[in-house]
Amino acid sequence: MTALFAISLLLIPPQDAGKLPVFEVASVRRAQGVDPENDRDKFERTPNSLTIHHATLMSCVKWAYDTLSKQVQVTGPSWIGDERYDIVAKSSAGGSESQFRLMLQALLAERFKMIFHRDKKETQVYALSVGRGGHKLRLTEEEGPPSLTPGRMSMVAKRMPMGEYASLLSGPLRSAVVDMTGLTGRYDFAVNLEPYMAGAADHPLDIAALIPEALRDQLGLKLESRKMPLDVIVIDRAEKIPTEN
Repeated sequence: MTALFAISLLLIPPQDAGKLPVFEVASVRRAQGVDPENDRDKFERTPNSLTIHHATLMSCVKWAYDTLSKQVQVTGPSWIGDERYDIVAKSSAGGSESQFRLMLQALLAERFKMIFHRDKKETQVYALSVGRGGHKLRLTEEEGPPSLTPGRMSMVAKRMPMGEYASLLSGPLRSAVVDMTGLTGRYDFAVNLEPYMAGAADHPLDIAALIPEALRDQLGLKLESRKMPLDVIVIDRAEKIPTEN
């Protein structure tokens, strides 16, 4: 089987969206007056609706295909991480979160004419694991979604799964972070970088260099740089302007 033929088998054309559950009504529009430097994606789900505010197509794909928990990367044209959109979609029958993810997959394929394929790529990543002395995390006793409260040089996490925390770390570390802790619960913990900033006033601040030491000392977790194959969703084609509502 040639490489070209193998890739062609993995291409997901827009018409395949017909096999997925769909929203009854959906509005997809380019966001107006957005400052990408100071604006954040916002996803809100109710039993009968999904509202996405000022989100990039990349963020929508990540939510639709649950790349956070499955540790999948998304790549494609540069604009998919810059252009922002507002989406309001409704289903009178409602559905679970997994069903809404499938509905969003269908919506993205239909409105953006999005085609992609799956691949694996050898990538330099950070592996997050439990240190030799064991972790210092506390299992949460509260119900509710995960939350992260940032401070100037600190953060407090509540009800946080390690897979989601690994993904959050990829931002300041400027690299993919793979959860290899084996921890399946949700945890409450805090991390403070202040004690590791001695002499920072004399040098450019490099937060990425402080995080591994803080995680080791305060959480009993280890970050190790290594190469490993990661699953990748490669967006081959998508239209910047979505079709009319």
